[in-house]
Amino acid sequence: MRGKDVKEIWTKEGLNMSTKPFWYSRRFVGAVLLAVSAILATVFGVKISQEDVKTTTDALMTLGQTVGVLWGLFLGVRGQVNKSLKIGIKKK
Repeated sequence: MRGKDVKEIWTKEGLNMSTKPFWYSRRFVGAVLLAVSAILATVFGVKISQEDVKTTTDALMTLGQTVGVLWGLFLGVRGQVNKSLKIGIKKK
C-alpha cells in the first residue's frame, strides 16, 4: 500500500476505522518497532552510561523549560495584540 491512496483502497474493500485490524494502527506498529529496537540494542551490546543518561535528562529539562518560556511569551504577546486590536470573543 506504499504510495497509494489508503482511503480509496479501504472504500473498495469495505473497510472503515471501526473495522480495520489493530495491526494497521500506527500505535501498534510503533510499539512493535520500539520492542524490536530495544531487543536488538540489548543483544548487540549498546551500553548507556549514567553520564549519558544525566546529560540527556539535563538537555530535555532545559528544552522543556525553554519551550514553556517561549510559549508563555507567545501567549502574552498574542493576548496584548488581541487586546489592542479588540479581537476576541464577541458577546451577544
